[in-house]
Amino acid sequence: MAEDPRLFEPRYAVTSAAHHLRMPRSTLHSWVSGMGTFKPVLEPPTPGFLSFVNLTEAFVLFAMRRRYKIQMPRIRDAVSYVESKMGVAHPLAFQQFRTNYVDLFVRTVAGDVNVSRGGQIRLDELCEELDRIEWQHGRPIALFPIVTRREDDSSRPIRISPLVAFGRPVLAGTRIPTSVVCGRFYGGESVVELAEDYGIAVSAIEEAVRAESDPAAA
Repeated sequence: MAEDPRLFEPRYAVTSAAHHLRMPRSTLHSWVSGMGTFKPVLEPPTPGFLSFVNLTEAFVLFAMRRRYKIQMPRIRDAVSYVESKMGVAHPLAFQQFRTNYVDLFVRTVAGDVNVSRGGQIRLDELCEELDRIEWQHGRPIALFPIVTRREDDSSRPIRISPLVAFGRPVLAGTRIPTSVVCGRFYGGESVVELAEDYGIAVSAIEEAVRAESDPAAA
């Protein structure tokens, strides 16, 4: 099956991508461009602009580092192993990793392969997969960024897909960009009025406004 070119088009400036993922701009910039002896982790199609594939890679990488506390050398080893031994390009986006909060694993017919330790097989129960990515034919087509940190991370009010609204964040289940919702809110309309207008929950409108706000102020 041919790749959808929309997955690879340069759509997101580094600053915008960091905003969408609610992560420090300096962190994403270092992953894209490197810093000192730190080598880049991501390879954008155009300098300074990430594709949706890159955005997904950054989303997964940030989760590995922030939520699961996986050390960067382990991540680099895992990416290198999957690329060289399993022939998967863009592993952070195209490979569904699992973790036990120490190492990274991928599932094969032989069991769960520890790709951060040279392919050792491990069959123990693993932690929940990074599951905020929507997949189609083995490719990521959408992701649901975490807007606010809660105990329950199952809430997915915001969806980002290169197949909808030119890749801009939208209210999940709609094609309404969060920037439009936020613009109307700051134009004087209440969250209740907007929720009634769009026929969705007030909480979704609130999350849309938060998604467009500065993460540092959220």
